[in-house]
Amino acid sequence: MSALNVEAASDEIFSPRHGNDLTALKHTKTGNLTVRRWQKEEGNDNNQDEELTFLNDKDVVEAFGRVKYRMTPRAAQSALFEELAMNSLPMPLLLERYEVDKKGPGDLCIIDKLKERVHFIRANVTVSIRSIDTRVETMKLAQELDQILVGENE
Repeated sequence: MSALNVEAASDEIFSPRHGNDLTALKHTKTGNLTVRRWQKEEGNDNNQDEELTFLNDKDVVEAFGRVKYRMTPRAAQSALFEELAMNSLPMPLLLERYEVDKKGPGDLCIIDKLKERVHFIRANVTVSIRSIDTRVETMKLAQELDQILVGENE
């Protein structure tokens, strides 16, 4: 966190989720892509992960997403940094690869400068989007997902 000049998030506890999250995306469209989602059980309501698949009109996968729900923003931040560190690159090269985007979605947005990937945190939710097709704008997808989270967290 300190290498990217990111302050630790708060320990404010959020109640377990009960459907007010990204479930609205199931088999819906975002831009010109259809979103399919499925949930991976993590053992309790406070730590759940979901996978998103973005398909074009021919049902070809163009992007993937991962959503992690945690109890606190600090736990979500830890989950994000764990995901970023799950890489075989040495730490100095890894740090060169990532950059904080202050104009990006969420409370904290980190982009991968080498690939079409965007990671952000909104409250206690971590979202990661990666593109297979370079024509897919992952930042735009991330902003759309963030708007859904903002709308549902108000």
